[in-house]
Amino acid sequence: MEELIAYCGLKCHECKAYRATKSNDEEEIERISKEWSTEELSFTPEEIWCDGCTKRDERIFRWCKECPIRNCCLERQIPNCAHCEDFPCGVIENSPGGAKERLITLKEGL
Repeated sequence: MEELIAYCGLKCHECKAYRATKSNDEEEIERISKEWSTEELSFTPEEIWCDGCTKRDERIFRWCKECPIRNCCLERQIPNCAHCEDFPCGVIENSPGGAKERLITLKEGL
């Protein structure tokens, strides 16, 4: 599977939704939608399909469409935050899920 790095530094090829999408595994997508859903936030299988957030015209996981990191990178036309002259900034500082740490590692490798 091709290595794909999301705008936030996440390795898409390690993501359950991305792998299930690439293998066209409808049962796995259904299982993931249930696993990732909570009482506060639920996902339908249609919202799980994801070809990676850097793909504009493909299927994208629902939350990624609203992601402030993704939106900023799209606006600045950069591959990810590690390529940004303003990194680290308020957008990345307030992002959950270890994005800042992943991006620091990516930036060190540039």
